[in-house]
Amino acid sequence: MRKTASLTPLSANRPLFILQIIIAAALFMEGIDASMLSTALPAIAASFQVDVIQLKLAFVAYFLAMAIAIPISGWCADRFGARTIFCSALTIFTLASIACACAPNFYIFLVGRSLQGVSGALVFPVGRLILVRSMPKSEFIRAFSNVTIPATIGIIVGPMLGGFLTTYMHWSWLFWINLPIGIAIIAVGLKYVPKFRGAPPAFDLIGFLLSGFGLAALGYGFSALGDRSLPAHTVALLTMSGVVLMLVYFWRARKMVAPALDLRLFSIKTYRIGIVCGFIIRAVGAGTFFFLLPMMLQVGFGFTPLQSGSVTFASAAGFLAAKCLIQKILRRFGFRRALSINAIIGSLCIGMLALFLPTTPRIVMIALLFVAGLSRCLQYMALDIMSYADMPPSAVSRASTMANVSKQLAMAGGVAFAAWVLERVEATRQVFYVDITNFHIAFILVAIPAMATLFMLLRMAPDAGKEVSGHQPPVRRCD
Repeated sequence: MRKTASLTPLSANRPLFILQIIIAAALFMEGIDASMLSTALPAIAASFQVDVIQLKLAFVAYFLAMAIAIPISGWCADRFGARTIFCSALTIFTLASIACACAPNFYIFLVGRSLQGVSGALVFPVGRLILVRSMPKSEFIRAFSNVTIPATIGIIVGPMLGGFLTTYMHWSWLFWINLPIGIAIIAVGLKYVPKFRGAPPAFDLIGFLLSGFGLAALGYGFSALGDRSLPAHTVALLTMSGVVLMLVYFWRARKMVAPALDLRLFSIKTYRIGIVCGFIIRAVGAGTFFFLLPMMLQVGFGFTPLQSGSVTFASAAGFLAAKCLIQKILRRFGFRRALSINAIIGSLCIGMLALFLPTTPRIVMIALLFVAGLSRCLQYMALDIMSYADMPPSAVSRASTMANVSKQLAMAGGVAFAAWVLERVEATRQVFYVDITNFHIAFILVAIPAMATLFMLLRMAPDAGKEVSGHQPPVRRCD
């Protein structure tokens, strides 16, 4: 029988700060890679001679691949060792970046993006596992803060860096820059990442295949709705196949003690609201800020990729500000009030993007996008925190897996939904998509689901999640 590694803090000869730097650098590479691509969509479309709206598949392929691979990340780390999986994932991510940079056609490019998604799905969960098993609990908060801040910085600088590389060099450099970063992280990781290996449960191959093929069929079927890239009967077959496979998976999961994707967790109200509202908000955010906004600025307004990135970075900068405010806001207002008010603010910010014109002062664009990013991040974090407020400790791992899969599906679905809305507006108005009015209508339509979350949020109790937020609602006195 194979011996399992002792899960004790690292010894002095394996400094924790080096381990944190390794994981932070990996997350930085992922963050900057994800945020750069949106500034290069028109350039990539021109290079591959495809409709720019088809670039939605670059996001759909990436996020769907992540959603499919996330449930097996913990099992892989226990089965093959944390160092092996972490460094292997980085190797695949780096090689996939090279494939994207050298892709001779759009289909090879999508294969590269899918491989990036699969490998990216392993990096953060395994990195988090490495940190948890490497240090005492008293160091958790500081360590996780240290490794997530660089990822946020990567998201902030990504649009401007991507815009610069696309404008003055070539869009392929968005992927080439991953090569030296990836090699450096792998080299240091092979030396300092510990060889933790646990005792994994039996691998549920049937469940993995059902959920994997089901999510893939659903995602790609939905993303192809209305874009004429596939025959209507093929799209319908894909979508229905995905529905059937997922229904079979969940029927089968009911008989299992701890399935990876467990719908029984939705019986907990705070978790149900957190996941459903979080899905909608993330979908709207991804569709707006990854797809519609960069396209409008470049295709509609005629901005260069650098000019576009110098505007859209403001939304990511709002993320960093939100991290400093979230604790105070939740303690002051509680989950119900904070989330409800912020849902209105965030929806209005997205709807107000319909007021942007080529003549709108840049400072006005940047200010609105900063507020939109701040609101969006506050909503993300508050919903994430609330999801675990009433979760039993024994179910936290399964709840985390379900939440992470939901996030990636939301991002994929959000981009596909935004593209579908834009295409429907184009078809209805019989005006080619470069018309700015099409984008304005799309922003308003996309903002509606975000506003609709308000009805679910208002159904929460005023003291929902008070043990986590620290908020004490005033007690009404009866005279």
